[in-house]
Amino acid sequence: ERVTLIVNKVKDLERGDIIIYQCHWRDTPSSSPHHRVKSVISLPGDRLGIKDGELYLNGVLRNEGYIKEAMLPWLDQNGGIHSSLSLTVPDGCVFAMGDNRNNSTASRVIGCVPMDKIVGACFLILSENGKLRTP
Repeated sequence: ERVTLIVNKVKDLERGDIIIYQCHWRDTPSSSPHHRVKSVISLPGDRLGIKDGELYLNGVLRNEGYIKEAMLPWLDQNGGIHSSLSLTVPDGCVFAMGDNRNNSTASRVIGCVPMDKIVGACFLILSENGKLRTP
């Protein structure tokens, strides 16, 4: 289903917010910018870990019942294969991933998202049939 996302450009971000952000794939100057839609997983200062397909936030296993399958190993921008990750989200950034993690490009591949690249946080979704719903 094709939907339209309605965003708030001034909202203070929270974990779980759906954001739209601009990025350059593979960070090459010749690449055109793309917009990505992902969920905020962690905020500046959070400790994030991925181990054995499970997500840990500040040392606590996150229950992500909305994820349909365990995270598989992934390729980074240089072709390296990874199955674990440990980092502290830097100031001025968020860590974002989507629901379809095994088939999408997100922070575990391209790194943390700088706040100045975030277009906004989604607060309404307009369906093709004209119905509005919240994320």
